Amino acid sequence: MCFCREENDSEVCLAMNRENDQPSDEMEYNPLIEIKKCTKVGSFPVDVWDENTALKRIQNGRIEEDEHIIVDIDEDYWGVESPYEALVKYSITQKQIDLLGDHLSFLLCPKNSQQERMADRLVRDLISVIQKGCQSSSNVHCHRKKKIDASMETGTNNVLSLYLRNQKNLFCDVKKSDILKFPSLWNATVRFLARFSFKQLEILKKTGFCMTHSWKTFNSTPEFQCCVGLNPPNSPILSYHTPTVLEITSSLWQVKSIISQINHIKPVSLATVARSIRDGYTPRKYLRYIESGITEIFRGLDPLAHIIFDEGLLQLL
Repeated sequence: MCFCREENDSEVCLAMNRENDQPSDEMEYNPLIEIKKCTKVGSFPVDVWDENTALKRIQNGRIEEDEHIIVDIDEDYWGVESPYEALVKYSITQKQIDLLGDHLSFLLCPKNSQQERMADRLVRDLISVIQKGCQSSSNVHCHRKKKIDASMETGTNNVLSLYLRNQKNLFCDVKKSDILKFPSLWNATVRFLARFSFKQLEILKKTGFCMTHSWKTFNSTPEFQCCVGLNPPNSPILSYHTPTVLEITSSLWQVKSIISQINHIKPVSLATVARSIRDGYTPRKYLRYIESGITEIFRGLDPLAHIIFDEGLLQLL
């Protein structure tokens, strides 16, 4: 599927995500395609307004009977935080996060959200085993030697055996010919994690592990990594703001009021909601509260509203 957009006397065409896309690792994310490759079967005008402008225009009658209203909401409207910040507080560097991602992406290649959740559990289980050899009050490495001790090796290998036996699909291309390669990759990951302190491992577990982006993203293969998103402290894409519960509640009421007024004049045809948790923007501790507030708004407009949660969503941590 594709669409073309005319704006400022120029035209660009973009390919949309498709369920059956199987991009190769070499393909870079680029939704732009040649205009001639997009066969047009229809056209329609689109106006994009913020919530206040939309309300004013609709109140002034500047919408036709045959026009439709689509409401698009991003949950980071209520606040922006970065999982990176918690890691930085425990002296975990960007380089360490990137190296850990390299280790994990060689080992684990979940192919859907259920497998993603199991892969996250695997890494947490592995870290818990490594932590047994640490002092919880210490800020030094759990294991400084190049070779891990026998008890840690036995425990971590048990984790590998358990998941290879019951969740083999989590691993990257596990074939009979490749199975011998996995112990060395696994042990390298164990040794790398053992360089962290108990407290650092604890915050890594709390941060969690996930794919960099959805499998449905066009022409892009996601990788498994520490779930830090795309908003690092040294170069934030969005400005940070940690809201209070009172702020969120007040803002939800404002949004509800605006959408209700719009819906009274012209019923909303469709609403889309971006969770913005995988890319590391929406404050995690308020995610359920924000999302339940949004769904209540639309349930209030129409008790029979059909709400669909995309299967590619990151499971709530």
